[in-house]
Amino acid sequence: MTSGIAEGSKIGPYRIVKIFPNHRGGFAQVAMGVRDDDDGETLVAIKIARTDGGAGNDTYFRALNNEVDTLRRLKHPGIARIYPIKVNERRFSFMARAMGLPGQPWYFVMEYLSGNSVDDLIKRHGALEPVMAAEITQQLCMALDYMHAQGYSHLDVKPNNILFRRPLASGELLEAVLIDFGSAQRNERRAEVEAGALVYLPPERVQVMLGDKPPEYITDKNAVDMYAVGVVLYRMLTGQLPFSGRKNQVTTAILHDKPTRPYQYNEALRHYRELDELVMKLLDKRPERRPSAQEVATLLDQIVPPPRLKISQPIQTQPVNSTSGASSWRYAVLFLALLLTIETAILMMNMPLKWSPISRTEAASGQTIATPVPSRRVVLTSAPQTTVPTDATPVATTTTKTDIPNGIITATATPAP
Repeated sequence: MTSGIAEGSKIGPYRIVKIFPNHRGGFAQVAMGVRDDDDGETLVAIKIARTDGGAGNDTYFRALNNEVDTLRRLKHPGIARIYPIKVNERRFSFMARAMGLPGQPWYFVMEYLSGNSVDDLIKRHGALEPVMAAEITQQLCMALDYMHAQGYSHLDVKPNNILFRRPLASGELLEAVLIDFGSAQRNERRAEVEAGALVYLPPERVQVMLGDKPPEYITDKNAVDMYAVGVVLYRMLTGQLPFSGRKNQVTTAILHDKPTRPYQYNEALRHYRELDELVMKLLDKRPERRPSAQEVATLLDQIVPPPRLKISQPIQTQPVNSTSGASSWRYAVLFLALLLTIETAILMMNMPLKWSPISRTEAASGQTIATPVPSRRVVLTSAPQTTVPTDATPVATTTTKTDIPNGIITATATPAP
């Protein structure tokens, strides 16, 4: 990786305040920085290319340059924003060299995303509640639909590369953002085999990787992205991957096997069979059968109509997936409610009827005075965590930890008091 980078190091007009040693991409490292002339108030993420490729090896530079070129052309709320770097009083650039560091690495600057990644979320909580998984997927597909319409494919969609713009417990709307465009390609370019986590690769890409098919065999790179979306959604809904194990086992399964249906891992999906079916369509081994990003976004609006989810209060800690305990409490509450109803009825039978006059205003209007419909608020709860395999390929992310307890996240709409 890059050497000589430490907290306090200067990179152009920025000062490094934190390094993310556990969030490295294949060709770069990410650090948090601030502008010296900004009183340290505006945080940015700085992506710094590796310098250990040896003389004449420009692989890391080309990957970083490809990401910069892609981000400059794509402007969407669901895609990480890139910022220009002030080189001097008259010149700005989107990519520059850190002349004061050993190896003089290339770097670029983008927005700092303060929320965790989807990968972190799943590892902490296991399977997500279908409403939350649908919201994240819908936002991801909106970004991909825009990207595909501009003639680009991401080709490295996975939970590590989906970050939240702010922590989930911040009291604001959930915002999922797609990052890491080093492998992105324009659709008119000849297909190339890029690095990526095997478990997120579709059959056609695995065949090219194994040498069974030439690179030009991949004619629809957007369909490659959509297969990866299916794997991400599968993992969010179940806490597991469609196929896992040793490399040769995963390779064979991707090419020939059908994954276990998500609802068999997550009972909540029995109420969202169309969501379960959508996952299986995305994981179809034939690229032409997979729905597009636009189609998925539209289907999700029909399956789980908006507004889907807003994180409006701290996450609760009581388990909700313990069937024996939960059922006992439910029956106890229902029994007590029934007793209360019976007692109230008996009391009413033994009490004289009372007349309660309404106001003149209500009588004159002739209108029925109804109780206002309660607003929707989401209560998040947790339950025991499912073991999740680690992604095969680490990537650069810019994350901070949130104080969310272990367990499955569930979202339930409840009336506001």
